[in-house]
Amino acid sequence: MILQKNELAKFRKRYRRHYKKNHTPEKKQLISIEQMKEFILSIKSLEHQTLVLFLAKTGNRITRSPIYRIVTDYTEKFGIHNPKGHLHEKFTPHCLWVWFTTWLRRSGMSKDFIKELRGATRGEAMDIYDQISPDELKVAYMKHMPVLRIGPQ
Repeated sequence: MILQKNELAKFRKRYRRHYKKNHTPEKKQLISIEQMKEFILSIKSLEHQTLVLFLAKTGNRITRSPIYRIVTDYTEKFGIHNPKGHLHEKFTPHCLWVWFTTWLRRSGMSKDFIKELRGATRGEAMDIYDQISPDELKVAYMKHMPVLRIGPQ
C-alpha cells in the first residue's frame, strides 16, 4: 500500500502541547562564570559542592528530586533564586543546563559538539556521515569549558 499523503503530521498533532502555539517562553536565569564560582564556593558541604559542580560542568539531565531541593536551597541562600518569583528570578537545576550550554557556545564551541555533549540529536542528513569521536569531543570540551579555579591549584 502506498500512501498518497503523509499521515504522520495529523497523528503527531494529537500529542503536541497546545500552549506552545501562542506561548512566549520566559528566559531562564543565566549567571556569569564568576558568579558560578562564588556560588559553588558558598556551599559548605563538599558533597553538595561536588554535585553542583558536576551538574554545571557536564550539563547532565536530572530529575526533580533531592537534587532540585539541594540546588534551590543553596541558590536561595546565595541570593539568585526566588522560589515565588518569575522564571527569570529562579535558579533551578535546569539553569545549570542553560549555563553549561550557553558558556560553551559563547566560548566558540561548535553547535554540533554542544549537541553531542548534551545528548541531543543532530538533525541534518549530513550528520549521519559526520562522526564526532570521543577524543575530539574531549579536546573541544577542555578547550571551551570555563575554568572556575575552585580548590587547590
